[in-house]
Amino acid sequence: MRDVVLRANGIGKNYRKTRALNDINFTVYRGDICGIIGRNGAGKTTMLKIFSGLITNYDGSYEMLGVKDTEAERVRFRTGSMIDTPSFFAELTAYENLMYFCIQKGVADELKVDYILRVTGLAEDKNKKFKAMSMGMKQRLAIAFALMDEPELVFLDEPSNALDPMGISSMRELFRQLNSEFETTFVISNHILTELYSVANRFIILDKGKIIKQLTKTELKEQCKRGLYIRCDDVKKTTLVLENELGLYDYKIADENRLIIYRFSDTSEIVKNLVYKNIRIYGVQETGISLEDYYKSVLEEQG
Repeated sequence: MRDVVLRANGIGKNYRKTRALNDINFTVYRGDICGIIGRNGAGKTTMLKIFSGLITNYDGSYEMLGVKDTEAERVRFRTGSMIDTPSFFAELTAYENLMYFCIQKGVADELKVDYILRVTGLAEDKNKKFKAMSMGMKQRLAIAFALMDEPELVFLDEPSNALDPMGISSMRELFRQLNSEFETTFVISNHILTELYSVANRFIILDKGKIIKQLTKTELKEQCKRGLYIRCDDVKKTTLVLENELGLYDYKIADENRLIIYRFSDTSEIVKNLVYKNIRIYGVQETGISLEDYYKSVLEEQG
């Protein structure tokens, strides 16, 4: 049985008359990279602030690393987070800022500072003062801070903001490496599904403070992959032709008159063989949508 590292139980949050989060329920297992996808204002940051201990007034409850939220401070040292931009010292360098926070956390290890600066791409800028850094450098430093003391569970709120394409790519590789080598669990928010798709194995779609869809990467692929939609008079006979005559086994039966064929190369060849076997075809249509189109369609269903 997989080890649960985070479980939300009916989490809700009000900001005066606005319901920012409503009845949030989900589970994150050790080794997951869980992507929280939602447009601006969906409630992503509020949710991560609750789990990170930055918001303490909320409805519902959560469990984290084996303890209830009322005892979460006991295990907070085993987590890392980047919510908004941390307050670094403007006059201190990247190296000095991280050393300060290391000492504050009781991790006075210069080798760890050098390592995290290297893997986040800041080694060459370690002696640059924070006030002189670009937005991309500041974002890297914030991520370095979140990963500083080798946390088991990491919360990252839109970590690719302000990073250039090379920076985004290197961060993806870093998250994958930590996840693979140390089974570090990540909960990462973003408003771009394609960005999360490259690293996450599970997805939670959030809109207007509610979870409207939860699915695995395999399920998301299934929703988006290219297929040939066929409506016919005899689905069972059609599947026999597909398997025995055309060697096609990757299909899904929708109902007694419809099926979708995946991993096909020639639509006309399929139709020709079905007609030859006296199967009446009522309609043929290629399906398949992009990740972003799928995401938009899920949001549009909500109105």
